[in-house]
Amino acid sequence: MNIIFLLLLACGAPAIEKSDEISDVGDIPTPSADLDPEDSISEDVTANYTFGDEDSLLYVQVYKNLDAAASGLAHDHVMRSASWEGFATYNPEDITKCSMGFTLPVEDLQVDEPAMREYVGYGDEISAEDRETIREHMLAEDQLNANAYSDISFTSTSCEFASEDTLTVTGDMTIRNVTREWNVNLSFAAQEDEFYMSSVIEFTHSDFNIIPYSAFFGAVSNSEPLKITFDMVGYRIGNEEVPEDDALEEPEDETTPEDFDLSGTYSFTVVDTYADVAGCSMSYTAYIPVGAENPPVVVLGHGFSRGPQTMSGWAEHLSTWGIEVLLPTLCHYNVFWGVDHELNGQNMVELGQYHGAEEVIYAGHSAGGLAAIIAASLDNSNLGVLGLDTTDTEGVFGVEDFIGQQYASDVISPAFSIRGEPTSCNSNGNGLDLFEMINDAYKIKVGEADHCDFEFPTNSGCELSCENSNPAIPDSTIRPKIIALGTSAILTLADMTDDGWVLWQDTHQ
Repeated sequence: MNIIFLLLLACGAPAIEKSDEISDVGDIPTPSADLDPEDSISEDVTANYTFGDEDSLLYVQVYKNLDAAASGLAHDHVMRSASWEGFATYNPEDITKCSMGFTLPVEDLQVDEPAMREYVGYGDEISAEDRETIREHMLAEDQLNANAYSDISFTSTSCEFASEDTLTVTGDMTIRNVTREWNVNLSFAAQEDEFYMSSVIEFTHSDFNIIPYSAFFGAVSNSEPLKITFDMVGYRIGNEEVPEDDALEEPEDETTPEDFDLSGTYSFTVVDTYADVAGCSMSYTAYIPVGAENPPVVVLGHGFSRGPQTMSGWAEHLSTWGIEVLLPTLCHYNVFWGVDHELNGQNMVELGQYHGAEEVIYAGHSAGGLAAIIAASLDNSNLGVLGLDTTDTEGVFGVEDFIGQQYASDVISPAFSIRGEPTSCNSNGNGLDLFEMINDAYKIKVGEADHCDFEFPTNSGCELSCENSNPAIPDSTIRPKIIALGTSAILTLADMTDDGWVLWQDTHQ
């Protein structure tokens, strides 16, 4: 699975600003040593697991060039990855549901820790001053270039069984903006609450267009080979043991209608990863509620020329209500390289499939709402649609007018629309026409709401052009109402509450 998270190499260039201090590792985790082979799961169930560095080990070894003139003055190096995150989805009866993804911040690669040098058998220590110099060289522009490329990532594209306890995982590894397809054979064990995997991966600097570090006219240098070793354990999401007195209750058991603007009862984890979809490698963030069993999934699209950061509050809020949210950076809203609303809608469908989601709700703000409608028309198995001040195309150079009308009538799932006052920012409210074309649609207008009120959070980029100048009702009143309506709509579509209809009564037209 991947994670060839790696690369480093070590040693020459300008100093890199140091991240928050991370303590040298003491006790080195070896989760495979705790593996009980008798505890494997075999039932036909899709389980999700999250990974991190607290109980797992991931490190890279870089070797000195023995042919260099001053090789006796050089060292082999070991770099442990800290602060990384990952996820895995696995079903022992359906390998097509297997997926994995990992992201690691390059600035948190820990260089030549004494315990790690002893662990890999180097038998010596490197001074703190020399370690910092090596770190600076590793992160410099000619090596990992941390200032330009903050993360190393891996996203799987397929899995297959190599043997009973071995998976061959194919995926895309990205280092320094260079992406390579990689096949990894990993030993694994899927258990009731944990997923174990380990592997050793050998590759070279040149695989990712990196030139091995060299100094003193080549008298000291690193060699081409690199080796990544990982021993990981991930923990299953959705079956944590909770003390009886603190047991989580389903939101519908304790909720009154006016509560939907408040946070729910779930905590959540956040995983940044990538999905290969038509036309791009799309970055997305998964917000995964802890303690929610088989949660429905919302694919949530941002508006034209905006970004996922303007919808992150929505994702966090919905996650606290037991909803898993996928927040993508839509690839085809670029005014320089082309706008393609239809492909964005297709990508939202592909993202849900890529993530292994079985019950999907499509939602979005502005043109993201248009993409959600297109997605719902392409995926007849979806649970429904939520549009947040949705717009259709109209009067945009190079873009066909009223694209949404070609798709809206094909949406067979229920749809909810929340809209604000008509202005140029929401194409004078033309998104309402799309919901008029959907057979089972529920529509409500929030008085005095502007286009920015539907982002959560919004920013000055929207407010400078789209905020109402003198609203009679303050944003502090408007936005909670929108959040309550949107949350109740999502929970209603997911069949997680009956109370949501109270806020939407008499709005079915």
